Amino acid sequence: MSQIEDIEKNIDRAWDNLAIYKMPLHLALFMVLSNYEYLNADLRVREVSGNLDRRSAEGGVVHLRAGLQFLIPQLYKKCPRGSFKQKHIKTLRDLRTSLLPVMEASNFSQRYGWFAYHITSYYQHWLTCSAEGRILTFSFPESVQIGNALMLHALNRLHEDLHTDKDQLSKAYTSMPQGEVTEKLRSLLRHKSIEQYVYSLPSDVLSDVRKIVDASSPKPTIQEELKLETYSIGEYYRFWKNLSTLMLCYLQACKVKYKQVDNRLLYSKVLVLTKDDIVNMVSSLEEVSTNACSNIVRDFTFDADARRPDIQIRYIVPIKDSDYVYLSPTLVFTSSWEVCLFRNWAGMSQKKYGAVIASKKDRLADQLAKHFTAGKVVTAIRRNILSSKGDPVGDIDLAVFDKNSGYLAIIELKWIITPDSFQEESHAREEVSKGIDQLELIICQYQQNDDLMLKQIFSNQGIEPKMVTEVQYFLISDGHIYHYDKAEHLDINVLDYQLCVNTLEENSTIPTKERFDEVINRNLSYAQISADDLCYHTMKIAGYAFRTPGEKGAGRQYVEDPIELKSYYPKSRCYCGSGRLYQDCCQLVKSIEEKPTDYV
Repeated sequence: MSQIEDIEKNIDRAWDNLAIYKMPLHLALFMVLSNYEYLNADLRVREVSGNLDRRSAEGGVVHLRAGLQFLIPQLYKKCPRGSFKQKHIKTLRDLRTSLLPVMEASNFSQRYGWFAYHITSYYQHWLTCSAEGRILTFSFPESVQIGNALMLHALNRLHEDLHTDKDQLSKAYTSMPQGEVTEKLRSLLRHKSIEQYVYSLPSDVLSDVRKIVDASSPKPTIQEELKLETYSIGEYYRFWKNLSTLMLCYLQACKVKYKQVDNRLLYSKVLVLTKDDIVNMVSSLEEVSTNACSNIVRDFTFDADARRPDIQIRYIVPIKDSDYVYLSPTLVFTSSWEVCLFRNWAGMSQKKYGAVIASKKDRLADQLAKHFTAGKVVTAIRRNILSSKGDPVGDIDLAVFDKNSGYLAIIELKWIITPDSFQEESHAREEVSKGIDQLELIICQYQQNDDLMLKQIFSNQGIEPKMVTEVQYFLISDGHIYHYDKAEHLDINVLDYQLCVNTLEENSTIPTKERFDEVINRNLSYAQISADDLCYHTMKIAGYAFRTPGEKGAGRQYVEDPIELKSYYPKSRCYCGSGRLYQDCCQLVKSIEEKPTDYV
């Protein structure tokens, strides 16, 4: 334990070595965001050209964002602050500063994010950890069924294939038709700067780009009328589409004005403006009031002093002691707008977020119930269950009863935002556990007084206990599932919502009981992963190598080091980005390669 803690402290101390802290805060932020834009664009260009598969591109975006998540708060803490005024904007566009400190810091923060997730999982007892010299090995506990532990990863890949890619806009920009729009932009930009252009976009250009945004944007999945104080889901959706339209126009203008070989293209992609500028630009496109825009901009401005600052959901980056902010276009549209909104609301108002969850669960129940409308199948949605003394026991989201066979399915639904951090994954597991506890109360109540409970569920349907031949209990979760021993002990089937819907659609003609059996078997097929399907993924950071368990052919794959290590000079700064000399850093684990190895 003490050796693991010492290793963790040594890696944590590497943050203090980063050369980027010598830059003024406004310059460090600008260069980090510019580099982020450039790397994202490079990933998408390689994907569209066929040089990179979609999963690797998506994984690359996730790692880049994770790097920002750790790095940007550090910049606010450690970089010197300086005054920033409008006259400095042009200076940023003409930078001649080396990008090396930024690239080092970005590389280190991505590696650190991977390490931090697994060391925290160890402290939560999700993983075990052993240290041997400078090698840390994370493994699944012996009590954990490997198939269940990796089932979530397999389901996530399934959902990627079934759903619209979250980053459709970024790819739409990369493959945007160049003809007519480009000619319009070229003529407009002859006598205007990028900043002047973005404040006065012509309606025909906006219209062309807005069509791309409308076609690529995922629609709201719950009522647009739901409101948090001063703006609704629908208003934020329209705000986000307007802002995305402006950002796509802006990126395209950068591409036209500066050739690919021009260094100014790298430093042009991050927009420098005030919050009022954002409000005025977005509200001028109509559909969203100025007041709603002001409140949205306020809520989505990054707060470096927050307990857990999140650059993903708060993508407007303020320059300290200044009225100006940075707007990184790719940060705006590389994540699901709805998920970011809900994450923001969850942090601001748990009560209102509870209303969002209730509304979403209602829709999930309605959609699931539509698959049971044929023959003598009866459904009941949102039923509150009381004990014989009138005390509340809990609620049932959906119950399905087949009068032909006497089969009864009682379903608890969970809607969970797909976890994007360790804290969110911990919360997601807690929510699944609460669902199991809720079903345990329902099971006990049914066993004690099945007649009363059937009357509460199927009022006026005339369904009696003698008609029921079999009861099955389900916890069906949309967004995240996790298996607990308690669920198996209570004979509760924990299933993935989207997989259930797909399976029910494919088996619409067979009896209800057989349909649910097929749903269970389909879910279980994603848990048929054994130790033979596992490997260790290896990464080096700050003079240590750590190995993490994952599925073969998934997760972190072999990554070539950026230099030829055999001839790498010992007194050069280490390629892992720690800021240390190579001889005092990853040369100490030189013999270990960053590639998958057998899981033992």
